[in-house]
Amino acid sequence: MNEFRQSELQLNGPSPDQDLLRFRSGQKYKHSGRAPLFGLVAAAIVGFACAAIGGIGYCYCITKLHLALVEIVLLVGLSLTIGLPIGLIAFKFKIRSDLHLLGLTIAAGTIAIYFEWAFHPYFALGEKHRYIAWAPSDIWFWMKLLFAKGGEFSGWYAVAIWVAEILLVYLLGLGFAIIQIENPFCERCECWTERRDGVAVFAQPQIDHTDVFVRIEDGDFAAFQELQTVSRKAQSYLRVDMDMCPKCLQTCFVSLVSVDHKANDKGELEKNETKFFSQLAIDQDELATIIAAGKVDQFSSRR
Repeated sequence: MNEFRQSELQLNGPSPDQDLLRFRSGQKYKHSGRAPLFGLVAAAIVGFACAAIGGIGYCYCITKLHLALVEIVLLVGLSLTIGLPIGLIAFKFKIRSDLHLLGLTIAAGTIAIYFEWAFHPYFALGEKHRYIAWAPSDIWFWMKLLFAKGGEFSGWYAVAIWVAEILLVYLLGLGFAIIQIENPFCERCECWTERRDGVAVFAQPQIDHTDVFVRIEDGDFAAFQELQTVSRKAQSYLRVDMDMCPKCLQTCFVSLVSVDHKANDKGELEKNETKFFSQLAIDQDELATIIAAGKVDQFSSRR
């Protein structure tokens, strides 16, 4: 940004668009809600196509395999088939809106369920009675038939399973989609931030560490200076992770995680992580404070 532009901001303040570039110190990150039209169209085309194919494949498998555990695994696979492509397209085309992903995954999930039910009589009936229930009225007729004379499940027990199946497809599909755009987005540079895990590692405070965490979460990052650095090989420590723009290095968010290694019943060490807070905005001075407190030479650990 040139000197003239900087002086203009100082005189007139940020415009509404520039407000998206600024997060107050200690403010938790939230997506701006922007969703490029081309990205939405691409996500819809790819997501809906995958949902249709996934619905047919899921229907074929559950009619051939009658094991409950296998069907649960297949249901997770169907949700992944719906949510993952939508999330990857959202990441590729920089969609920063959980609400739009919700709409896309619900629509894709509905398409998957529709194709599952449309092809169910085709895969379930004998060779002479097969048909594809394209019309909603045909699907309704088939559902009533299964309700009255279903095979393994019928009646309201079957209805409960159908409802649970639909809800899981929606929820898991949405989860698989949103996790693809969980990183903060730098509106200044129009790019996703990069995760750097373990930028600094501190020893667990010995006395009333809750006060330190509260101060840090409230934006008092100087409290990091009260913590002692420690090796990552320690049994218990605090890990500082950062999401930082790879271009401007000005958009930066910090997360604090408590890591404990405890022995299980077999005597093996298990790693337990507790996140105290995540993706809190920091400015350059606060970043320098954390780097100095953690004795950090460079950011070397990226996800």
